[in-house]
Amino acid sequence: MEKEQVKQIQGPSAGTLRISEEVLATIATKAATGIEGVAALKSGKAEVSQQGKKEKKRLFQRFDRPVRIEMSEDEAVLDLYLIVRYGANIRTVSERVQQAVKEDVQTMTGITVSKVNIHIEDILIEEAI
Repeated sequence: MEKEQVKQIQGPSAGTLRISEEVLATIATKAATGIEGVAALKSGKAEVSQQGKKEKKRLFQRFDRPVRIEMSEDEAVLDLYLIVRYGANIRTVSERVQQAVKEDVQTMTGITVSKVNIHIEDILIEEAI
């Protein structure tokens, strides 16, 4: 399956730059997991109505990811699905993830990030052995 093109940039040279959705997801994942209190990212829940099998499979492939990206014009909206460590302040962790993801994606790609939506999917409770 061909990766969806996120942005194509044409410059003064005789070429183009294409940045795929997978690249943005990788940058966002690395930025988010670098924040203290984030245990991991988890695939979001796909909600599927009564549709054909092919349609369901396509929807699950598209939406069952830990990072979802929507592009409009030259702006991106990212949704991240996090597992947070027990005891971490969820609001603080979420704000730090939003800031880190926005800064890293914009700095590395030049794509404007208008929103970084955080979804807390689970809490990791680490038991002492």
